Amino acid sequence: MPKETLVLSCEYCGNNMIYTCKEGELPICSKCGAQFKIDISDQSDEYANNIGTLDENKKRNIKKWIKRGVIIYLVLLFLKAGLEYAILRERNKAASNRYSVTNSNNYNATVSATPTPKTSIYVEEIGRTCYRKDGDWYDSATECWFWYNDEVEPYQWQYWYEGISSDYGDYGWMEFDMDSEKWYIEVSDGNWEMLPDKYDTTNLWHFTDEYINPYE
Repeated sequence: MPKETLVLSCEYCGNNMIYTCKEGELPICSKCGAQFKIDISDQSDEYANNIGTLDENKKRNIKKWIKRGVIIYLVLLFLKAGLEYAILRERNKAASNRYSVTNSNNYNATVSATPTPKTSIYVEEIGRTCYRKDGDWYDSATECWFWYNDEVEPYQWQYWYEGISSDYGDYGWMEFDMDSEKWYIEVSDGNWEMLPDKYDTTNLWHFTDEYINPYE
């Protein structure tokens, strides 16, 4: 019997194999042990084509899974980037909130640190309480306005007496120098002169302490 290529099949388990005959022998099925039978003779090319088709299908499936894997990877990468952006945004937002709270606290601390002038003050030198009026304290009995000038160095109590200060127009604020025990008056912007002797200072009063707290 000439050698030929056969397609053998097992009628019990359906196992197939391509077999080149050797002196008419037929092999035993490796799965179930039954005798193979000749299924198709001289069809090795067709079987090989079928095998080739199966290989192409496998290749297409592999390519398909590769594409799916790439798409899944890109989706995961996009989700990761979105998550990282969201986390970074929340961190920046939290940092901004902390900055706003800190600035607000600093501002409140600055505002609260600013001294508030009292609404009234007891003047021991005249034995009565004076009240704030139009931003300054006022004693009606002596017609004296007074305020604590903390914009100069050293700080000074300054007085504006009706009948004296009013002679100097927009100026006329007075200070009492405790060293010389003399009154001085502002005659122009920043210019202070000793109060002229023509003014009676008998009823003028001033704080005898260098500092009387004018704030709350």
